[in-house]
Amino acid sequence: MSDQQKDETSEKLRILAKKLIHAREKERKRISRELHDSIGSGLTAIRFALERKLEEFGNEPCRKKTCIEDILEMLHTVSSEVSRISKNLHPAILEDLGLCAAIRSHCRQFCEFYPDLEIHQEMSLDESGITDELKTLIYRIVQEALSNVAKHSGAGEARISIRQDSSRIALSISDNGCGFDVGNQLRESPADSGFGLFSIIERTELFGGTSRIESAPEKGTCIQAVWPL
Repeated sequence: MSDQQKDETSEKLRILAKKLIHAREKERKRISRELHDSIGSGLTAIRFALERKLEEFGNEPCRKKTCIEDILEMLHTVSSEVSRISKNLHPAILEDLGLCAAIRSHCRQFCEFYPDLEIHQEMSLDESGITDELKTLIYRIVQEALSNVAKHSGAGEARISIRQDSSRIALSISDNGCGFDVGNQLRESPADSGFGLFSIIERTELFGGTSRIESAPEKGTCIQAVWPL
């Protein structure tokens, strides 16, 4: 196979991979809407109906083992979980208010689940010239990186920085956790690594960017990605 044929094959594979990512995001969006519109709205209707019934009883405390107050509490828990899953699948705020707002919202929700982790954010971005695909990609990388921090690093602080100038967009996510040996981690198979590093690297490159991962035991971790404009 000639070099030209290899390049053509590589480009076709890159285009195919991007289409697969787009198709997956489209499916996640569909499932997210169904969760919100059908299950979420149904649970909300049940909660309102129970609250009205409770008002009819005069809001007097129930002395039975299972009462309306208990059911309302369970419904609230389930509704919150459905909302969380829906947002993780596809955050509507990403389309409605943009990337920076979506990241801030995710960080707030994330800190509710991991209160011992403090997340600092620095974002300076003109989103008007950024494609929806790249916004989604950056959001997914932030999601994956924060998940890694919470699950593996033991960090107390994390920092997210998104900067844009006339020629590029630069993303940086760092933490003060336990760190790891990058070389050893990347030599492991993607299925066994558990860090999502391959996903971050591959997705960045598919969209024309470059990435770098810096880490060492007890030195924390820094993930950087850059995309040209």
